[in-house]
Amino acid sequence: MSRRTRLSSRSSKLLATVREDGDYDPQDENRRSKSGTDVSPPCRVRWGESINPVQKERARAADPNGGACLLTGRKAAIETSHALARATHHVTQLEWVWGMKKGTFYIDTRYNLLFLRTDWHTLFDKDMWMLIPNKNDLKELERATARLEEEVEQYRIALEEVTRCPQGQSKPSFEDIKRPEFGSLFNKKEYEYHFLPMPNMEEPICRYSGPNFDNHKEFKFPYHTLGTLKSHIKPHFVAYNAGMKLRSQNSLTVASQIFPRHHDLS
Repeated sequence: MSRRTRLSSRSSKLLATVREDGDYDPQDENRRSKSGTDVSPPCRVRWGESINPVQKERARAADPNGGACLLTGRKAAIETSHALARATHHVTQLEWVWGMKKGTFYIDTRYNLLFLRTDWHTLFDKDMWMLIPNKNDLKELERATARLEEEVEQYRIALEEVTRCPQGQSKPSFEDIKRPEFGSLFNKKEYEYHFLPMPNMEEPICRYSGPNFDNHKEFKFPYHTLGTLKSHIKPHFVAYNAGMKLRSQNSLTVASQIFPRHHDLS
């Protein structure tokens, strides 16, 4: 067997292992290093590439809705959507913020995949609506973010001290900043989310509770009676998606939709 053939065979085995392990878990890092598979999973996918079918099945198995549309409850004309979009250009920065090893975020992880009917998938990608984690999960994210900000501030102060008194002092390492592992904060099988439409959203939601087409309810803007939605996707992916969408919105307009139902956001 030629050296090139041996390398090709080894690379194929490594890639197969990474795809099998695809979902990031901080506990996997040591195992991957010891097994020789400490390589970046194919997280920097190109636009237009299809989602790994294995990951679709894993997402469907983890989904409390069994792969039905998160909003309508139907299983016809379903597409797989990403909470954290494939078009995200700063995945490396997010890995650092979320306490992940560089190169380990797999964009097709089951915890980033949700199932939507084709039209609702299109509206989601066009920033017409978003999901908001419940209050407890948002508080958990806020606490983790505050801890990270405190660590970064301590690093900044230490760096300033070295700059003022450089003699005999070693420069603090940026890599020594203790980062909360956001993925480890959320280890439940399902989470509750709230549907938040953009102000110009008009499409009604027809939600079915079973295979009978007559057994459904219609919800119209602002969808206050829709109730909570259950999904397996992770809150930090959902919160990031919502934050990116809210950047282009008038905060007062969006707040006016949230405040009337603040007692529901728990």
